[in-house]
Amino acid sequence: MPSSPRETFLTLPAELRLQIYALVFHQIYPYNLSTIRSISSSEKPYNPVLSLTLVSRQIRNEVLALTLAKSRYFSSLTAFCSWVSRAPDQTALDNVRDVSISIIEGKLEGIFRRHVEVEGFGSESYRVKMYQAAKDNSAKEEEVKVEVSDEEKNTANYWLQRYISQFGNQAPLPSPKISTWSKLLSSILTITLPHATPTHPIVTTFNSFTAIRNVRRLWLHLGAFFNSMDGFSKQVADEQELILEMLSTTCPNITDFTIMSRRVRLSYLLGFPHLRSLQFDGFSKTPPEVTIKILNQLPKLEELVLYRYPHNYARELPDDEYVSITPEVLSSLQNPLKSLRIWHLASDFPAPFLTVPFIRALSTHRSTLRRLQVVSEHPLEPAVVEALLDFIVGSKVTTLEVKVKVPLLMGPMGFMGEADLKAYLPSTAAGGKTRVSCEVSAKDRRLRELVMVMECGGASLSRVSRSQELADHDLQIDWDR
Repeated sequence: MPSSPRETFLTLPAELRLQIYALVFHQIYPYNLSTIRSISSSEKPYNPVLSLTLVSRQIRNEVLALTLAKSRYFSSLTAFCSWVSRAPDQTALDNVRDVSISIIEGKLEGIFRRHVEVEGFGSESYRVKMYQAAKDNSAKEEEVKVEVSDEEKNTANYWLQRYISQFGNQAPLPSPKISTWSKLLSSILTITLPHATPTHPIVTTFNSFTAIRNVRRLWLHLGAFFNSMDGFSKQVADEQELILEMLSTTCPNITDFTIMSRRVRLSYLLGFPHLRSLQFDGFSKTPPEVTIKILNQLPKLEELVLYRYPHNYARELPDDEYVSITPEVLSSLQNPLKSLRIWHLASDFPAPFLTVPFIRALSTHRSTLRRLQVVSEHPLEPAVVEALLDFIVGSKVTTLEVKVKVPLLMGPMGFMGEADLKAYLPSTAAGGKTRVSCEVSAKDRRLRELVMVMECGGASLSRVSRSQELADHDLQIDWDR
């Protein structure tokens, strides 16, 4: 009687193997590499998950797909492009789903420190921007728009010409000094050694983003808090717009987009037809009436996240910048929101999104809104707090987080206690977990810290917080192993 074939791990059903891999991921998370290695260590860190990729080709492919789908962080555009270029199998990058990139310098992250000015690139099929300096050293932008086919936009050459037409070509580097001996040696040798043709950074950027065309979540920091010097900030903003427009062409499957940038137009969002969640500071070069048209062309948009970090935006708005998310925009959205999150972490000026008109406009989404998060370090006016509480009590939210500062004397009895706040919880709070308080602030005795947290039993946050996801950014693929 023939013996039964020996059962091995690879003979298990594929679904079971994937569950085992997922269990391994779960067991090491959040104990990522940063907790088990020294920052100054030059040795390659040990990673139990990536070690599975050394067992066999089949296991490597299966684990690789799961690993690439996890969130990963790159501290620069150069690091991202380098990582993509070193992938031995470019098709594996189709599994990349969640990427965070920080680009905090202009001129394609400082790859080009100097540029040669080019006046009118000469091709009418491209968008040409010309800057005519005025006597007061300001710049007036004249833009010539010519229709370009989608096929042209999907080529690296198109973006190369666009970049050169706007920012000029690379400044020629000074020729290195050649010794007399080297000249003599080169005159004797007849062998021509191959020389790699340098690739323009914009081409590398285009190819890298094209390689991760299936990415679903993208977090992009385009130097919102830097490069504010006069003149240079204008070029930085224009370059950021070019990168964003490129992204809308190369990565059309994005569903969750976080952008940290200033003074850019929002027209690039039209290239993300599957966008569900948009996170930005609510400011742009797009006026509100145009913002309405753009957002209403995103049929799947269901979440807005408006944030403002402390002290970074404490300045007057330039003449060409707008508050793009206004009460009129909020009430005119054709797609009802399911989630709204407002983070205002600046304590020295109020949030433009925490006003009575804005909260009243939010009532347009009362029947569909399921998640509401309001965090503010700047004290709210009593009228704003009352409008917010009135909205909450009549809403159907299942996940609620309110952490705001309110005046010390507020409420029917001069203060607002726990019982008063519980009366403002929505009907969906029945049977769910709740926490309310209104204690005197330890930082400012003139204020109270109002807290309302609620999560229903059947409710689950559809997305893990970004801070938790970035905890495993060290889980990078070592292509050399």
